[in-house]
Order: sequence, then C-alpha cells, then structure tokens
Amino acid sequence: MDTRTQSSVTGLSGAWSAYRTWAATARYHKDAIDFCNRWGLWLAVAGAVLATIGDQIAPHGPQEGAGMYLYRAPGMLAAALIALAAYFSAQALGDRDKIWIRCRAAAESIKASIYLYRASVPPFDTPNRAAELGQRVEKTLQDMKDIEIRPPDANETKPDLERLTVEKYVDDRVVEQINWYRKRAREFQAESDRYARIVRIFGGISAALGIVAAVTGVAAWIAVIATLTTAFTAYVKNQRYQTLIGTYLATATRLELLKDQWLDSGKTDADKADRDSLIQRCEETMALENSAWVAQWKDQQPQSGTVDPAKAGNGEATK
Repeated sequence: MDTRTQSSVTGLSGAWSAYRTWAATARYHKDAIDFCNRWGLWLAVAGAVLATIGDQIAPHGPQEGAGMYLYRAPGMLAAALIALAAYFSAQALGDRDKIWIRCRAAAESIKASIYLYRASVPPFDTPNRAAELGQRVEKTLQDMKDIEIRPPDANETKPDLERLTVEKYVDDRVVEQINWYRKRAREFQAESDRYARIVRIFGGISAALGIVAAVTGVAAWIAVIATLTTAFTAYVKNQRYQTLIGTYLATATRLELLKDQWLDSGKTDADKADRDSLIQRCEETMALENSAWVAQWKDQQPQSGTVDPAKAGNGEATK
C-alpha cells in the first residue's frame, strides 16, 4: 500500500527519541561553551581593572602590618581572577566545542531523515523504509558512542509526526525554518552591535586618556582599556556572530526561493517526482548550514568518524 495515503506515520518513536537525545546533548555543551566564554570575558575585565588599581595604590600603602595586605589585596585578587579567566577560556576552547559540533550534526542528521520519512521521499518510499531509517539511526549512534549523552527534557511537547503532504512540509518545515533563521540572525546582530558599541566606547576613552596622560597619572589605564578592547573583540570572534548571521540569512533566502518556485509552479502532491525533488532540495539546503560545523570538526578530528553532512539538517538542535 502507498504509505503516502495513510493519515499518520508509524515507526518514528525511536528515531525521534534519538534526535531529542542528541539535540539535548548539543544544547548542554553549547550552553556550557557560552557560560565559559562569558565568565572568561568578565573575569578578564575585572582582573585587568583590579590589577591596575593595585599597581597604583600599593606603592602608597604601608610596607608591613595588616594595612600592607589591604593595599595589596586588589593585586592579589586580580591575579586570582585572571587565572580563573584563563581556566574558563581553556574550557570554552577545548574538546567541548568539538563535542558540540558532533552532537549537533548527529541530531540534525536524524531529524532530516525523519522529515524525509514522514514525506515518503526516497529512500523512504519503499516497503522496507523503516529498516532504512533504523540503519541510519544506528550508524549515527555507533559514530557517537564515545560521547556521554544527556537525557532530553521530560516535559517537552509531544511532536507532530503525522504524514506530510508537500503543502504541510512547506508550512511545517520550510516556513518555520525560514522564520527561525531570520529570528536568530536578528538576535545575533543585536548582540554583535552591542559589543561593537562597547568597543567604540573603549576607543573613545582610550583616546581621551591619551590626551591627558602627559599631565596626569592615567597612563596605566590606557593599557587597561587596550586589554579590555582586545577581550571584547576576542569574545565576539569566539561567538561567531557575523558568520552565523551570514549563514542563517543565506539559508533563509535559499529556502524562500525554493518555496516560491514550488508555489508558482502550480504543482501538487500528485506530482510525485517534482514534490520529492523539492523536499530533497530543501533538506540539502538546510544541510549546508550545518555542514560548515561538521567540516570544522573534521579538520580538528581527521581520524574520527562522523555523520554524513549531506544528511544533516538545520540548526534547530541548538535551540
């Protein structure tokens, strides 16, 4: 019987559970990376400020007794904060970044297969399609067996796993992803602009301090401002705001072009070859957004296995 005539899809609970597990694991590691990056930034800022304060007040304090430690406290605290900043930065730039990329690729590979299965698109349009899906999920699990998984949220809303017509696919998958990409791009642009303003403010302060440095004792603060500017610039670079903005907007535009072409064609679900081609092209377009992260991990781990980036989906695992 043609599975596309059924009102619902069976045999997807295991694949969906696997997707939710790797999506939750990806989010866990991404949240940890963001946490470490933020704390590394603010600890470095606080350490630089306290170190300069300590350098300026320590020579004026007593050289013995309890008062000596009071004047030297800012410098000692600064050293501790800078050490903590280095620790958090190392945590953000270590293996966790590679693990996040792998988990995201695994989750999106499975999710893309689920959508193809729901729409009965090749290779999921044959009687043994459940076995094909199971083999793909099992291969992903084998590729990821060295990573500790995180359980998904037990209170997550029950997913819609109904059969997909091409119209429903466009509405539920394509339009939703277009909106998601553009929303995330706006959020990242706002964050990038906020840090750019901070850097410009530091530049103005540095220029003002340079003018008065010859007649006052603020020369030491010029170096502090330079350090803070470098710290914020490095933070923005690590967050990859501009790269993500460009990738998300480009993907949204490509998906919208595909959607418009399909709607203008006047074709329907009955045009099987064309509707299958549309769905496959949309999934391939969304896979491009994820392939950069997979390629980055491959460059860092050339001897390890990974999922096929052509089977990867969109960035929703990081939601």
